[in-house]
Amino acid sequence: MLLGVGVVMLGLLAMVVIGGQADDTPPAEGGAATAAADGPSSRDDTTDSTADGAPAVADPDPVEGDQLPGTDTDSDTDGTDTEPSAGFGSGSGEVGTIDPELQGAAGFAVQFANSYLNYDEAQPDVRARELAAYLAPGLDAQLGWSGTGRQLAALVIALRAEPTEDGAVVVTVAAQVTGTDAPRWVHLAVPLRQDDRARWAVTAPPAFVPRPSPGNPTVPATPASDDELGAQLTDAVTQAFVAFGTSATVDLPGITAEDARIRGLDGQFAFVRLAELVVHDGDDTARTAIARVVWRNDIAGGEIEQTYRLDLTAAGNAWLIGAITIG
Repeated sequence: MLLGVGVVMLGLLAMVVIGGQADDTPPAEGGAATAAADGPSSRDDTTDSTADGAPAVADPDPVEGDQLPGTDTDSDTDGTDTEPSAGFGSGSGEVGTIDPELQGAAGFAVQFANSYLNYDEAQPDVRARELAAYLAPGLDAQLGWSGTGRQLAALVIALRAEPTEDGAVVVTVAAQVTGTDAPRWVHLAVPLRQDDRARWAVTAPPAFVPRPSPGNPTVPATPASDDELGAQLTDAVTQAFVAFGTSATVDLPGITAEDARIRGLDGQFAFVRLAELVVHDGDDTARTAIARVVWRNDIAGGEIEQTYRLDLTAAGNAWLIGAITIG
């Protein structure tokens, strides 16, 4: 009886093993080290020509239907036969809202920019291999780099993605780069197109663009102040910011409201002084106040003044802090 059960179990195990082997996909060959931003790895066969003339995209994975990380298979943008445009839309680094349908393009451009902005004259081939995973056919493998110098892209973020009239998408990214000098921010416009499999590719060399210009928003008028109440609350607000700097949570009976959920800086910065407290006029139940606080950075050194908004709530004859937010 036990022998029969054993034979049956061995038979079932063999079927599972054979079935699993039949479904296994062979691993990709020729994979290179990934970029610092986890970009796609390159391989010998870095292009895939399309029948309709759309820009072919480097496919780091030989499995049909797979695509590069960060690409959007739901995008409605089709590949076109138009040659890459020399223009880059507005050519500015302005910040804008990225359309959800272009999030894939933005992610692709961020990964590409990480490889593009990283270079080392001691290892020029590394950069070329990384870039190959992003480029349409016919582009210079180094995209114009002279092969000299060293630079590291420490952080890359997408600022905007704009469709162009000829069917391309230009993604503007901001990158913090390091070199022989201190870290600095640069802004790069990356031209992209999709092929008929909804895969993105860089179809022309990117270009540096100006940093975003500041906006000019309308700032609300400052309400009248209640100087008497401000003087009364100065000591309590000072104690609150001492706790805000040293503690993870601020819970001070008689100073903070019972239902307040105020998170603090947990010792990251040391309170120096309350430079100014302005309590705004209002009703007898709720007020707002603006506090200018000076912090000391004990790790890097130096002091800095910052502005906070306080929400005040009346409790009998006292005023309690219900929230500390930005001013």
